[in-house]
Amino acid sequence: MGLLTAIWLTMQIVLGRYKEKILLPSRTIFSIAIVSLTTITGTVSFAFAVNYGFFALATGLSALSTAVAAIISWFIFKERLNAIQILLISIAITLVFLIRLFV
Repeated sequence: MGLLTAIWLTMQIVLGRYKEKILLPSRTIFSIAIVSLTTITGTVSFAFAVNYGFFALATGLSALSTAVAAIISWFIFKERLNAIQILLISIAITLVFLIRLFV
């Protein structure tokens, strides 16, 4: 659930326009909270990096989020990565390190 959706739903409840009960299992609420915390942490970290570091490096690291997700899914869920994906992930990581060396 996005932040604007939560604000909209809260306003609807406060204004009395939404009167139905919202039933969510505690496990679902915990999962939503964990995913939200990772998103918020990533966004705050990117903002911090842009303000106090090199923009090129922060953007490069932000762009690597897809590669990190692919590596984590390979590690945790045993998803297969083909040779082209491994090559592209390696190139992306190498380029981010090169940006750090030359900027």
